Amino acid sequence: MYELNEFTGLIIKQAREEKNWTQQYLADEIDIDIRTLRKYESGESSIDLNNLGKLIYLLDISPNILFNAEQTDVGLEMDSMFRKLLSLSYENLKLLCESALYIKKWHLEND
Repeated sequence: MYELNEFTGLIIKQAREEKNWTQQYLADEIDIDIRTLRKYESGESSIDLNNLGKLIYLLDISPNILFNAEQTDVGLEMDSMFRKLLSLSYENLKLLCESALYIKKWHLEND
């Protein structure tokens, strides 16, 4: 289990790396010093709400996952999956959701 600052930092770093952005590029985009971003990503510093909002928007981070998922590797994986889902067309996303609901129903009936 990660501490909140550490979990948030890991999600930011993961999302930044998925976009192939450097720390300097992201720091410039949200108008902060690169040392501040490094502290965010390492979990050494808490993030003010203004910068957190900018990071969530720029990096396509799910606030729901950030604030409600387990603060573990499972939460990090869910956040990464969220960004992959954003790239799907509506039709493909609908098909995926229907498939997931089918699997859930099957588990409920057979467990």
